[in-house]
Amino acid sequence: SLPEKPRDVEFDPGNWILKTLDFDKPKGMMLQQLQTDRNMIGRVRAAQRLTKYPTEDVVDALRTTVLKTPFWGVQASAAKALGTIRTSPALRALIAGLKTKHPKARRAVVKALGEFRDEDAAKALIGVLDEGDPSYFVEGEAARSLGKTRSPKAFDALKKNLRKESFNETIRIGVLDGYAELRDAQATPIII
Repeated sequence: SLPEKPRDVEFDPGNWILKTLDFDKPKGMMLQQLQTDRNMIGRVRAAQRLTKYPTEDVVDALRTTVLKTPFWGVQASAAKALGTIRTSPALRALIAGLKTKHPKARRAVVKALGEFRDEDAAKALIGVLDEGDPSYFVEGEAARSLGKTRSPKAFDALKKNLRKESFNETIRIGVLDGYAELRDAQATPIII
């Protein structure tokens, strides 16, 4: 018995127990956990659970998490959640998330953009490839995700980026994976 309704309830708040946890809570408690939990794993779990609620307030909270949370792991989980939600506001939130500073978070954002078969997602991914990114891994993931969008513009954009040099051929491998995701027979001679 409590004097008032709790803002949040958490099982194993310090995450000391090795576990797989399915702990459903009301949406309001998960939003509270995403925004205020001092433990980053708690925030990651909240982002994962919030995919069950593709509402505007959830998308706004995930967007804020991608843009403003200091730890890249939480930003990446929020980006992945937005990719799972796949609504128009989620797509806009991910496009805004391309401005995040940490390369691992940006990589998660471009990967999540690949979940949308939408020309706006393709345009944003082509922009990442055309403008370049300080991280080769972000560009490689952008190429891979561009293929997943199956955009008519993807084939030429991927071909243009096939010759980019990068550490361990990271971008080139992403382009080849993008062609595989695109499933366009015209890519076969290029790959060979």
